[in-house]
Amino acid sequence: MSFLRAYSRGEKLVVAIGLILGVLCALLLMGLWSRQENRWFQVASPANETPAKILAVDRSLHVYVRTTAGNIYLCGGDPLTHSCAPVTAADLPVNPVPPQWESCGSLVPNIPEAPGKVVDSIFVGRCLEARTYSKLVILDDGGIWQWYRALSWANWFALVVCILLGIGFGTASAIALVEVRRRLR
Repeated sequence: MSFLRAYSRGEKLVVAIGLILGVLCALLLMGLWSRQENRWFQVASPANETPAKILAVDRSLHVYVRTTAGNIYLCGGDPLTHSCAPVTAADLPVNPVPPQWESCGSLVPNIPEAPGKVVDSIFVGRCLEARTYSKLVILDDGGIWQWYRALSWANWFALVVCILLGIGFGTASAIALVEVRRRLR
């Protein structure tokens, strides 16, 4: 680190503090990003009807539910486009859970507590290229909720990249601060 030879002891301390702050900010952001995967989110429910039973899930983890009135709906989608559409009994899949979503065996991660009293639920896991788990529940208030978690090598790769970026941005910001301060003198 020959570029640090020209800096005073105080300026080197500023650079070191910048590096540490950069790493801490990167770890904080990574922690916030990884937490978003380990929480429950609400899925659309049928309008003016109360879901009572989960009948099946499709490959995209959309859920087939029977309401208290006996009607069947397909509910799901990404968090921005959740919807529920009526379907017939003939539209139900042959298997309640697609075979690829039954490939994890008994290894189950810690699932956070459901956001209410559970009336019916289904748990699925897919352990092929990554381990992906999901639990869909119907609560006593008629809400449909889903928990989803993917565990993959990509999570570790993202952590390493995030730390390296934190080191780079923190150090570069501190050096820029030291240089600006020098020029203002």
